[in-house]
This record gives sequence, C-alpha cells and structure tokens, in this order.
Amino acid sequence: MPRTGWHPADITAAVRKKGMTLTALALSHGLSESACRKALLTKYAKAEIAISRFIDVPLHELWPERWTPDGSRIRRQRNQA
Repeated sequence: MPRTGWHPADITAAVRKKGMTLTALALSHGLSESACRKALLTKYAKAEIAISRFIDVPLHELWPERWTPDGSRIRRQRNQA
C-alpha cells in the first residue's frame, strides 16, 4: 500500500498562507522559477527541501514515498534482469 503525503494543493496553500509563492520560494533559493512547482509532482530534492523548511513540515510528512523520517532520500530499486 503506497504511503500518501500532502496533496500538492495543500502544499501550495501552506506556502501561500506564509506569504510566498512557489515561484518566489524557488527563486529565493537560487533555483529555476518552476523548481518548486515541479517538486509537487516529481522528485526534485533541492526544491523539496526548500518547501519543507519554509512551511516547517518534515520532508517525510510531505512526501513519505520520497523521504524517510531520518531525512534520507528513498531511492527507487531497479530490477536486475
């Protein structure tokens, strides 16, 4: 059973409630303007970390399928043929 984290709209709302947009957050961290938006749907470690720190929610709560509680990245297992 896949673990579910926050819905992308909830993450966006949390950022906006703190007075920032995803674009502004990305730019303030030296990332491309679309980095934080991309992180909502696909793996993008630097942007995920920026979002997590800004809204003060641990990475593993936002994206439990991507991060462990100790802050380690979950790597996809490749099948050996």
